[in-house]
Amino acid sequence: MAAASCLAHADDSPWRVYVAGGISTGGEALLSGTIVGHGTNKTVPFDIRPGTGIPLRLGAQYRTSNPFALRASVERTVSDPMGYIRSAASPR
Repeated sequence: MAAASCLAHADDSPWRVYVAGGISTGGEALLSGTIVGHGTNKTVPFDIRPGTGIPLRLGAQYRTSNPFALRASVERTVSDPMGYIRSAASPR
């Protein structure tokens, strides 16, 4: 995943706020197969790939001492659970 920090808070306060975003394209397929509809015999091929999507993160950090800090963040990843859809049989 390639990510870039978009906002930094740089003063003498121990608090830091950050916003980050990126894009991930996944890698090799973890699992591939075909889904067959019960009673319809309709088949839909699928690939499950890791990390295909756009992660967005908002967080805060509190520096307790020079080498230590507490950090909390919330992340939302917009992704397709099947990775890149290869099938024309699955409507969008």
